[in-house]
Amino acid sequence: GGFNDYNNQPRRRKGEPETPNHVLLMTILNPAYPITVDVIHTICQSYGNVLRIVIFKKNGVEAKVEFDGIDPATRVREGLQGADIYSGCCTLRIEYAKPTKLNVYKNDSESWDFTNPNVWSKEPQNS
Repeated sequence: GGFNDYNNQPRRRKGEPETPNHVLLMTILNPAYPITVDVIHTICQSYGNVLRIVIFKKNGVEAKVEFDGIDPATRVREGLQGADIYSGCCTLRIEYAKPTKLNVYKNDSESWDFTNPNVWSKEPQNS
């Protein structure tokens, strides 16, 4: 075995680095509930200091989360890989992202810079 043991390897796109990075790409599978910055921050903050979060909805729902180091990012990846945010749905697939810094242009339900509270801010609507 060894080289052809695909079962234990996370699938990744061609050329995608599996080099540890302090930025994670989280893909939310079966997103039956809204995924917001608050949701992502809540599930990540116990693993380490979250700097920035950006949520985008290109291929389903994905979030990039920037931590203050590789260790908390690795702990999140090991601790939450395959976990459900809500029971039976919103399953997490987590891989190391390519960018080393996230650009946040505004603080709202889709993106947040915890290091800069003065980014043009639109207060999240409490529903």
